[in-house]
Amino acid sequence: MRRDRSTGLLRAELDQLRSKDLVRRSRLPLNDLRINEEIAAVNQLAAEPSLYRLESLFTRSAKKLQKEKDKGEALSGEELADLSLYYKLTIADADTASTEALIDSLNALGVVEIAYAEPLPALAAADIAPTSPNLVGNQGYLDVAASGGIGATRVHADFGARGRAFASWTSSSTGRSTTRT
Repeated sequence: MRRDRSTGLLRAELDQLRSKDLVRRSRLPLNDLRINEEIAAVNQLAAEPSLYRLESLFTRSAKKLQKEKDKGEALSGEELADLSLYYKLTIADADTASTEALIDSLNALGVVEIAYAEPLPALAAADIAPTSPNLVGNQGYLDVAASGGIGATRVHADFGARGRAFASWTSSSTGRSTTRT
């Protein structure tokens, strides 16, 4: 199953399976017609773009993920998961009841291995009572190396580097459901 880049929908590529994938496919208790029907059901759930956004969980290309999988299987002698079959379904204005119903309907499908809600990250509290005292004066290790420090104050002044994370989380009312098919 692959996501079509132009339509954003999932499609079965049963005619393009490699021989070892055909063996793995034969373990599923689903025939080709049932697989296509269930993929259509997943696409129907994600059809309303204002409510749902279906996207690949991993950003590397399917070819690159397949090469990595093949290499890992060759090195380990074990069957590994196909990471190109992991998807994320983002739900706008999610509420608990509808999210649980969606997860249940996805988990009822034979082409979905597992669907589950993934909690959104929460912003950390800035400080809690009792508030921490300002201990900047005790951070002599930030001073220049000649006085036993690491020179961080110079970097702060010259480049504006403050040790903050480059990415920031924003809070929203959007819930997520991650689906592995």
